[in-house]
Amino acid sequence: MEEEKLLYFLSKKLVIDPSASVAFNVQFYPSNANLLFDAVVKNGNETIYVEIKRRISLESIFRFNSYKDLVDQQEVARAKFVFLAVFVGNDIRDIAKKLKIIIIELPASSLSEVTYENPRYSPSKITSKRSFDVIYQMLSSGPSTIMAISQASGVSYGWTHGIVTRLIEIGIVERKFGLYKVADVNKLLDSIAYERPIGSITSREYWTDSDDILKFARDVSSMAKIKGERVAFMGPTASILYDPYYVKSDTLYVYMEPRQIVSLADELHLRRSGNLKVLVYLPDRDVFSDSKKLDGVTLTSQKQLLLDLASFGVLYRELFKRRVERIGIE
Repeated sequence: MEEEKLLYFLSKKLVIDPSASVAFNVQFYPSNANLLFDAVVKNGNETIYVEIKRRISLESIFRFNSYKDLVDQQEVARAKFVFLAVFVGNDIRDIAKKLKIIIIELPASSLSEVTYENPRYSPSKITSKRSFDVIYQMLSSGPSTIMAISQASGVSYGWTHGIVTRLIEIGIVERKFGLYKVADVNKLLDSIAYERPIGSITSREYWTDSDDILKFARDVSSMAKIKGERVAFMGPTASILYDPYYVKSDTLYVYMEPRQIVSLADELHLRRSGNLKVLVYLPDRDVFSDSKKLDGVTLTSQKQLLLDLASFGVLYRELFKRRVERIGIE
């Protein structure tokens, strides 16, 4: 929602100064992304805290009221609290009135502008880092509230609400008794594979004469450490070490930084033919910072492993589903 429109809607119930200024996605406490106001308006000598929604739920109004209590404790002079919403139930109106929260209805034509809680971003990509952090937390914790998912994943409440809403819309997540859970793992895999197919990630193909995947993976990890380079084995290769459930493969999958591929390939005597195929992927995100070492091999995190397995689509569907079942066990 644009600043001009926001101020226009606020002016329906409030007197807005021509010099009023708007800030979106405002953290209530510095460095705390979980406590966000959708907008804060400096209106003369008063401050207006704003939440923007399609529909006001009991959960959202009580959460907003808890923010209101925190602001009151800070003794902010002349603070007002406003919901902008398209759909408002009569029970919500009564509760808001008792809590001294102002509700301003938005026209139905503005629905597309408030699809998600946060007016500044629309978390439509489920494979983005923050979105997948939310998904992984839901898989790890089971049925949870949005606030619990937000706090455990370290993702802002607004973004968490947005991605959960998106997942409900495409049939991956369901809500029951105020709790949210991943209900269709197959659809989750299909959505990831469609949005981030493994073929969309730049790769290079090499071969080695080695016939032992794990030994060669150890050699690569050791060589990278000696040279101060970063590698992380991914997908089916990482699964072999994370899970005793062995998947036979004649291909080794590894992430490397672009600048180091040629030097490592030369050091490891990789060539155009051999017994074992080595697929080297150029990462499309940070896959190294949270990597770990098992049995002498550097692997992507379990979270990244799950995302990568889904990116292979139906090829590793059963392995993906097994990983989902085992989240948090290792």
